Amino acid sequence: MSTSNSISQQALQQAAEWSIELETQPPCAAFERWRQAAPEHQAAWDKIQRLKARFDSLEQDPRATRVLLNAPERTLERRDFIRRLGALGVLGVGLGWLTSQSPLPTLASNLSSDVHTGVGERQQLATQSGTLWLNTLSAANVSDRQSHVHCTLTSGELAFYAKPSQRVHINSGNTDILCHAGQVSCRQLDDDQLLIANFSGRTQVITPQGQRILDGAQTVRVHQGVISAVRPSQPHHISWTQGRLDSIDLPLATFIHELSRHTIGHIQLDERLTEHPISGSFPLQPVDDALALLAQVAPIKLHQPLPYLTFIEMA
Repeated sequence: MSTSNSISQQALQQAAEWSIELETQPPCAAFERWRQAAPEHQAAWDKIQRLKARFDSLEQDPRATRVLLNAPERTLERRDFIRRLGALGVLGVGLGWLTSQSPLPTLASNLSSDVHTGVGERQQLATQSGTLWLNTLSAANVSDRQSHVHCTLTSGELAFYAKPSQRVHINSGNTDILCHAGQVSCRQLDDDQLLIANFSGRTQVITPQGQRILDGAQTVRVHQGVISAVRPSQPHHISWTQGRLDSIDLPLATFIHELSRHTIGHIQLDERLTEHPISGSFPLQPVDDALALLAQVAPIKLHQPLPYLTFIEMA
């Protein structure tokens, strides 16, 4: 969900704070002064009230309740958590629960797959040919045969560690990936692209438009059947299988995007910091630990005005 250009992030943040405050007391003179101080204050308040009304209906949705209560960051009592998360969800920069980016439809469709994960979860599955890993909010169908394993990635991201002399067949859409005794990951990106990262062994990428061989640490993207030029694989393409986000000079904006996949909260980055390079190894869970470590190695400061909302600002 994107904020309206006419409403500043500060106004939305203030409106969210008033929304929480006024759930336990009636409107006061201070609130009325704030609301009438500027037209965008009223606009921000109206927007939050409209969207909050939509979010409140999630409390009655069993799928939403399961997601909220099973989230790794759950530390608040249920009613307080939903109340506060409701305020966050309507910030316009936030969680995506109220938009087409909501994880709920993905979670629901993932349930029909053989293996699936929720937000912040990872799953490991032993097969005849090696080990299958499923990343956060992902799903796959798996056929474990004596001669090879066939995996169909239906959403999200998977990785496979194929044993020596074993072959793995991964399918996603019109793309087939054949991995021979090595390590490979496959991820469906938000822009309808498929990212295939090889790390060892040989992997063959086949589409209706052509094919390409990946040897060693090589990565390609596939879009509408067209295979991109080969680029070096990055540590974060595979380190998630070990519960880490490893980076070497990774732009901070990319780092935050990768970390955000593992939380239902929202992390807002100061645009002046987007290109700052980050190197190191960071835990994926809990995400707050990764942010605390980030603050030690980067010129940033963290600001959390509300639960599950973090602003990263220049120090």
